[in-house]
Amino acid sequence: MGSTIGINTMILLASVFYVIRAELPLEVHAGPSKQVTAGYWLANISLAVFFVSLILAGLGKGLYDGGSFQEMMQSIRPFLLTFVASSVTLMLGLAIVLIHAIRLISLRLSMERLPPHLSYPETSG
Repeated sequence: MGSTIGINTMILLASVFYVIRAELPLEVHAGPSKQVTAGYWLANISLAVFFVSLILAGLGKGLYDGGSFQEMMQSIRPFLLTFVASSVTLMLGLAIVLIHAIRLISLRLSMERLPPHLSYPETSG
């Protein structure tokens, strides 16, 4: 399920930026492209580390054949800490991408607003 969420998130973000690229002039959407690219790579590298740390933690749990649950959890603690660190960097990478997407979409929407003298008259009712 987690991989489906990750795949769908990347597809939706790609769709959003496709629409942004089609709707805004190059001068507008080209500015933050370095930050968006950095956020994209940060998120994807974090996803890879996230995945590997969970696989290694699962292998550690599955192959553990000793004492107590506490000892087993202690043995996989480095993988769990790596998992936590990668999830934080994943969140930061996605936040960078989403902040720029929201800013560019709001810019596009503000371009559509009509001047006050062309807007619909208010009706009392």
